[in-house]
Amino acid sequence: MKTYDEITNGLLERRDAYISEKNRKRKAITGVVTSLCCFCLVALVCIGVWQGGALSTDTPEQTLGDALYPDIQDVFDETMSETDAPTAPASKIIFNELGGRTEQIMNIALMSKDFVEMTNEELIAYYGVDFFPALPEGMKQTSTDGCGIFKRNGGTGEVYWDADRRSYESSDGSKWVCVNVDKNNRVFQQFLMFRPTDNISVINGIEVMLGITEDNVLYTEFMHKGAGFLISAEGLTQDEFTAVVTSLTD
Repeated sequence: MKTYDEITNGLLERRDAYISEKNRKRKAITGVVTSLCCFCLVALVCIGVWQGGALSTDTPEQTLGDALYPDIQDVFDETMSETDAPTAPASKIIFNELGGRTEQIMNIALMSKDFVEMTNEELIAYYGVDFFPALPEGMKQTSTDGCGIFKRNGGTGEVYWDADRRSYESSDGSKWVCVNVDKNNRVFQQFLMFRPTDNISVINGIEVMLGITEDNVLYTEFMHKGAGFLISAEGLTQDEFTAVVTSLTD
């Protein structure tokens, strides 16, 4: 897994390349459209003279398609600064305003005798994805308690709970990140964090939901390699939070 600094630097480099390529394409399109307009105007004049009729100056409105993201509205335009642009050619970042919504995870009765402890390597193999994120410098896991899954009949039967939760915090307590992961399902919530009408972001080619509450708590929800993720954080900038999400979808 790449380090947090490598991910951040990579995002910035790819963003700059994206902006340069976007500007180059716009200039090229402008030149082609200008030439076509001149050609069409001459042709219309000739046709108007030949038919002896009146020549209308009204032309139908034309819209250029978005070749990079044909199915998602492009939020980048000429009035936006470089810092507002998508962070990478394969990414599209939109933070939805979540108001006062808060995370409430659904739980069930878990019996300690059914707990099957796993190492980090075993958990990664079980979930099929590395769910340990790259974090800003100085952040550490807040608990080193064992993690694992729950099986009926004293840990020998079928799995009935395989959701995991990892929390991280800075030494001064000003930043925290909480990662919830569930196998083959979205993380169960008492109240859904995101609405169907919220904008969808794209990171590393994966659709993710990003949001921020009025209290500046950041959230994301997505599926990756068959695992459901629900991540919350506070004290991080949107760029820092995006880098954390990027490390889990790389």
